[in-house]
Amino acid sequence: MGSSGLDWRSTGWRVVLLGWVLGVHVAVWGGVGASDVRLRRSEGTGIRPAEKPAYALPDGSRVLFAGDSIVRNVYWALVSMVNGTFPPFVFNHDSQITPVEGGGRVDYCWIDFATGAEGVLRICPPQSWTVIGFGLWDILHVHNLSSYGAAVDRTLSLLRRAGGVEKVVVRNLPPVVPGRMHDTNKLRFMNNTIIREYNSLILRYFRHHRTTSWYYFDAYSFYSDSADRCIDGVHYTLDVVARDALHIFRTLTA
Repeated sequence: MGSSGLDWRSTGWRVVLLGWVLGVHVAVWGGVGASDVRLRRSEGTGIRPAEKPAYALPDGSRVLFAGDSIVRNVYWALVSMVNGTFPPFVFNHDSQITPVEGGGRVDYCWIDFATGAEGVLRICPPQSWTVIGFGLWDILHVHNLSSYGAAVDRTLSLLRRAGGVEKVVVRNLPPVVPGRMHDTNKLRFMNNTIIREYNSLILRYFRHHRTTSWYYFDAYSFYSDSADRCIDGVHYTLDVVARDALHIFRTLTA
């Protein structure tokens, strides 16, 4: 299996510094535009941009984050690491292109249902470094494990055939925290038994399609000790997301 070879628990002071850059007291919210506006409005009071970026991508880097709100929040955090401030606000389900220091750019493309992932990657072509992860909407609205697995298979096959892709990070789904959910549909359909079933399919097709430059990010294990930092049963606070983004940054730039 592809592996980043990095121990995220050893980030130490860098995570502290990154938390300072991002403003760890500002929560990452997802799911509705109004919650995203709350994050954006916090820039004026709670987020203190660094005097200069704490991290840098190689000049001319092209990165694509493709996925749901979990991946979008990691995209926001990584851009903040590189540019020292959040990217301009867009509504939750919009795609976004953000220029970064060094003449590169970091793109985000929204994927809700797995059956639409191929179409998204045709509109937002994979970049030299591509990070992808989706499935929460399928769990919440579709409830069909076999169709999800088939869609993941097709999407990773398309990604493997895409030209110019140097590194791929395939993410599984983080755990949910039902005790913090207030949405009745989420409480009905989302639990960690189902999450693990979906993750088993992600891992299966990752193993089938991987190359030596593909990496598997086990978000389920990564977030498993952060239940107390979960906001709404699904999304996590910025300090947790910052650790996630740092791990992705180090994997891509290793």
